[in-house]
Amino acid sequence: MREKHSISTAPGERRTLPGRRAFTTLQGSLIGLILLVLVPFLLSHPYLSFERYEYRKEGALQANLEIARAVAKGFETFAGLVRQSVSSAGMPMRS
Repeated sequence: MREKHSISTAPGERRTLPGRRAFTTLQGSLIGLILLVLVPFLLSHPYLSFERYEYRKEGALQANLEIARAVAKGFETFAGLVRQSVSSAGMPMRS
């Protein structure tokens, strides 16, 4: 049979459960406060880091797109000039 454990307390002393003594001391209270601040920070940090990464990635992609459009416009102009010069160079030979 199981024996029942009785917790005897002195008169005027608060009765606490054996597993609940962690936050009753000053050290336990300080650890609790640190955890109260640290846990939300540790949970939100990966999300904020990912958001910052996505924002930077979007900016880099936008800059690359603008550069690609400028290069394409320059190449289009160059190809048009080459086509025009080849066409004008071949004109006297046709006549």
